[in-house]
Amino acid sequence: ENVGEILESELNALHSGDCARNEAVARSQGVELRCPLLDEKVVRLALSIPASEKFEGERKSVLRTIARELGVPEEACARKKQALQYGSGIHRILLKRMQRVK
Repeated sequence: ENVGEILESELNALHSGDCARNEAVARSQGVELRCPLLDEKVVRLALSIPASEKFEGERKSVLRTIARELGVPEEACARKKQALQYGSGIHRILLKRMQRVK
């Protein structure tokens, strides 16, 4: 199996697993979830980029390059990737609430 096939398989699993769960949670709170990086055009473009370009040097190199070209500050372009729950702060809030319940 080549890298492109693996990435496509992972993308399909993401949609049927994490995305479906996240959409259900958001809907239950009256929120419409938006995932711009999962837009069909963005996905097609991402799948068309050779694996060698996706995995050169730093993580998320294609996104970081595009961000730099769009004028995003270097501090943001170079920032280490964080899972949504950590970057948003919700993880910290939930931990505090769980400690109060104990």
